[in-house]
Amino acid sequence: MSRKFNRFLAFLLTLALVTTTFSSDYASTRSFAVGSEEELEQISEDSNEESSELQWEDIETDEETPAENEENESDIEADVETETEGSEGTPSDQATEGAVEEATADITNGGNVVEEPATAPATTEATASATEAVEASSEATSANVESTEAASAATSASIEEAADAASSASTEIEEKEQNLVTVKYKASMGGRVSVKEETVDLNDKDAEFEGSEATPWNDKYQFTEWVDEDGNFVTNDALLVPSDVEKDTTFTAKFMKLEEMPEIKEQVTTGGMNVSVKADEGLFPEGTTVSIEAISDDKAMETAQDTLGDNVKEAKGVDIKFIYNEDEIQPADAQYVHVSISLVEKIEGTDFTVLHEHDGEVKEIEATVATEEKNADPEDETKVATGVELDSNEFSVFIVASQDDSSIGRKMVTYTFVYGDEETVYYEQTVKSGDTLNNPGNPPQLDNNVFMGWYIDGEDEQLELPMTIDSTDDLDTEVKVVAKYQQ
Repeated sequence: MSRKFNRFLAFLLTLALVTTTFSSDYASTRSFAVGSEEELEQISEDSNEESSELQWEDIETDEETPAENEENESDIEADVETETEGSEGTPSDQATEGAVEEATADITNGGNVVEEPATAPATTEATASATEAVEASSEATSANVESTEAASAATSASIEEAADAASSASTEIEEKEQNLVTVKYKASMGGRVSVKEETVDLNDKDAEFEGSEATPWNDKYQFTEWVDEDGNFVTNDALLVPSDVEKDTTFTAKFMKLEEMPEIKEQVTTGGMNVSVKADEGLFPEGTTVSIEAISDDKAMETAQDTLGDNVKEAKGVDIKFIYNEDEIQPADAQYVHVSISLVEKIEGTDFTVLHEHDGEVKEIEATVATEEKNADPEDETKVATGVELDSNEFSVFIVASQDDSSIGRKMVTYTFVYGDEETVYYEQTVKSGDTLNNPGNPPQLDNNVFMGWYIDGEDEQLELPMTIDSTDDLDTEVKVVAKYQQ
C-alpha cells in the first residue's frame, strides 16, 4: 500500500509541476496601481509569501495503516481541491481537475492503482511536441550547417580554381616572354622619313617591321641611301624595311643637294679590259671618285664556276666602286649608271653570261655581250666576246664568263704551289683538260738558299711552266707543287 501511495504522491507532484508550468502566464502576470515605492515593496512581500505556501513539507515515506492511508488520501484530496479553487475558469486548471479526479478514482477503485505512468496526457503530448520541435530545429540547424559547409566548400573550390587559373595564366605569360626590338629612322639635312620609330616583338612569329620611306624636302634635294649606325650602306631604295634585326638600332636616310651632284665620267684600262663609267647629274655628290680595278682571272673563274657550273671556259672580272669621303656609296634614289667594257683580251665560248657579285651574293644580270665568229667554219659554234654593255644601280664586281657545252663533264684539277715549310701557299690555279697552267714566278728567298724550281710533290722532275694540261683524267683533283731550294 505504501508503494501505491508513493506513486500517487509522485503523480500529484507531477500535476503540480504541470499546473505551475501552464498557469504561470496567468498566475504570475498581474497589474498593480501603486502610489509609492513602499506599496510596491509590500506587494512583492505578499507575493513571496503566497508562493511559499505551495511548498510541500514533512512527507513521510514509512509504512502506514490502511486507515491512515485513507485519511492521508482524504487530506490530499482536500488540499488539491483547495489549491484548484483559486484558479477556476482557466483551461489548465480544468485539465488538472479532471486529471485529479481520474487519479482519485483509480486509487479508490477497489483499492487498486493502475500501473500507468504518472504523467498527464496533455503533458505527454506537450513534451512530445516540444521534442519534435527540438528535433526539427536540430535537423534544420544540421541542414543549415551542411548547406553552409557545402557553400564554403564550393567557395573554396572556386577560389582554388581561380588561383590555379591565375597561376596557369601567369606561367603562360612567363613562358611567352617578349623580345622587343626598337628601330629608329632618321633623316639627314634635305629630307624626312615617314616613320620615326617602331617596336616589334621578335618572339611573335607574325610580327614584322613596316619600315620607313625617305623623301626629300623639295626638288633641290635628292635621296641617296640608307646607312646603319656605323655608317655602312644598307640600301638605296627610298623605302627601307628592316630584316634580320636582333637588337635596337638606328637607320639614317642620306640626302644631297642636286646642284652639288654633278655628272661623272671615268675610263680605265685594267686586266686586259677598257672600262668606262658614266653617271648622270644628281646621282653622286660632288667630290665622288670612281675606283675601277680588274680582279684576277682565277678569282673570276672560280666565282663563275661556283655559279654556272663546270662548263665555264673563261672569265674576266672588274670591281667598280664610287667613293665619297672615303666611304663606298651607291647611286642616289637607286638610279642607274651605264658601264661599258671592251675586252682587249678576248674570251671564247658558245655562250656568254654576265654576273654581278654584291654583298656576297652572285646573280646573273641583263647585259649586252658583243661577239664575233671565231672562224668561217659553219659547224664550229665557238664565238669570241669583244665587249659588254650594262646598266646597274649597285656597284661592286662584274664578271663576263664564256661557257662551252663541249667542256661539260671535263675533270677540274687544282694546283697548289707552296714553299718554305711546304705549307705556305704561294699560288693556286684550277684547270681542266686543254687549259694552261701558269708560271707563278719565284717564291720568296729563304736565308741564303737559291730557288731551283717547282716540283710536283713526291716527283723529281721539274715542271716547265707555263704548260698545257693535255688531260686531267689521270690526275688527282688536288695537286701539290713544292718550291725547292739549293744552298
